[in-house]
Amino acid sequence: MRSVVVAIPVAVFVLAGCQRDPVAPIPAGPAQTGKPAVQGMNVIRVTVTAGGDIAADGQPVTLEQLAAKFADLKRTGGTVWYHRANPSGEPHPNAMKVIELVAENKLPVKLSARPDFSDAVDDKGVSRPGRQ
Repeated sequence: MRSVVVAIPVAVFVLAGCQRDPVAPIPAGPAQTGKPAVQGMNVIRVTVTAGGDIAADGQPVTLEQLAAKFADLKRTGGTVWYHRANPSGEPHPNAMKVIELVAENKLPVKLSARPDFSDAVDDKGVSRPGRQ
């Protein structure tokens, strides 16, 4: 069964926030390896650092490059997995621009509190383990 993803409006994401369990280990995962988390899934894993640097599947990208990737993803029916550093704090403007690109392209998005994308943040802002 395909993972369930929820398109969450920007306001809900910003207000909900999410926190990482400080005692849970973070294993190396798709964000570090650039490999698909689940074979056969059409996913781009996007990370935004606290300083505003953007990476797609572990590779640095500009907003313009990401916009092109999202347009391709939309054409192929893909999903965005999104993580930003310090999710409970104020987002960097680039983090908001990435979410705006997701919304403009009407892409489904899975929010993750962990940089290895090993969790999913639900519509109430609660981090749940697994690639839901």
